[in-house]
Amino acid sequence: SEAESAGAVNHAFVLYLQLYLLHFQRLSPKERLALTMVEVDGASYRDAAEALGIRLENLKMVIFRGRRKILRGMERSLDDIARANERPAVVEAPRFGSQRGTRPGNVRTMGDHSAATF
Repeated sequence: SEAESAGAVNHAFVLYLQLYLLHFQRLSPKERLALTMVEVDGASYRDAAEALGIRLENLKMVIFRGRRKILRGMERSLDDIARANERPAVVEAPRFGSQRGTRPGNVRTMGDHSAATF
C-alpha cells in the first residue's frame, strides 16, 4: 500500500515539475533569468536587481508576475487534464459497409437501399 502511494506521489511530482518547466519556458527571458537567479542560484533580490540593471521594486514585480504566470498556466493545464479524465471514453462502433449519411436510429446496413433521411 505504501509503495503504491509512493508511486502515485512520485508520478504527481514529476507531472507537477514538467508543468512548471513548460510554463517557465513560456516566460520572457527577463522573467526566466530573474526567477533563476533568485530561486535557483539563491541570489538576494538586491543582487539580482543590480545584475539585471533594474530597480529593486521592478525586480520584485518581475518575479511576482513570473510566478503568477506559471501558477495560472499550471492551473489551466491541470484543469484541462482533469476535464480530459472526466470524459467518458469514446468507443467507435464497428463499421459494416457504407454508413455515410446515417444518424443515430437511422443506420443503414449493406443491402439496405431504402431511402434514408439526409
